[in-house]
Amino acid sequence: MDGHKLVVKKFSPEKILSILICIELILVALSGLFGFWLRYDFFHINREQNLPTWFSSIQLFFVTYFAMIVANKESLIEEQEEIIKSQVLWYIIAIGFAFLSLDEFAEIHESIRIPGVRKGWVLVYMPIAFLVACYCGYESLKRRKIYPQLPYVLCGSFLVMGAGAFGAEWAGKYMPNKFFFGISLIVEEFSEMLGVSILIYAVLRYRQELDHKYSQAEPPKH
Repeated sequence: MDGHKLVVKKFSPEKILSILICIELILVALSGLFGFWLRYDFFHINREQNLPTWFSSIQLFFVTYFAMIVANKESLIEEQEEIIKSQVLWYIIAIGFAFLSLDEFAEIHESIRIPGVRKGWVLVYMPIAFLVACYCGYESLKRRKIYPQLPYVLCGSFLVMGAGAFGAEWAGKYMPNKFFFGISLIVEEFSEMLGVSILIYAVLRYRQELDHKYSQAEPPKH
């Protein structure tokens, strides 16, 4: 039994999702107490290169890791159905979230400058994110025979991430005072982390369903 199967057997996708959400709620609480009130940047959820950033970067990397595992799983199925002959969906997710993991730690998006625009990275990232989400939604629809809820969970994760990264980011500019601005920051960062957690859950659940449906299709081990 490989390491990934051992982890999934011990920790179900539902349990992993619950653990991730608990960690995110703890980070939000620590940020409120130590970041906003006591002003320790190490816990501040809207600062860079600190505890929340470290967690987010690792979480984003695990999306890449699990997506590559699923791509490999699909490619090893001998009697493949037409719907899973291409693993482009998982490669796009893997590459995209590997970049986001690096971006989260290295602050690449902050270096994007557009004259007259305060958050230039939003104008660059938003159309790319929209196109990727649409393609992923289309590909996930073709895999409903394997995991019927995949399109809804996958698209839901992108919607939650987008609501935080773009929606709350935009709403924060119109907050009447620092208190509501702080609330918008918490909503923004928590939504981003929650969306990634839901995506990890979706990928793990899909892998689980692949195992159930094609367990007999795997080549025998010698």
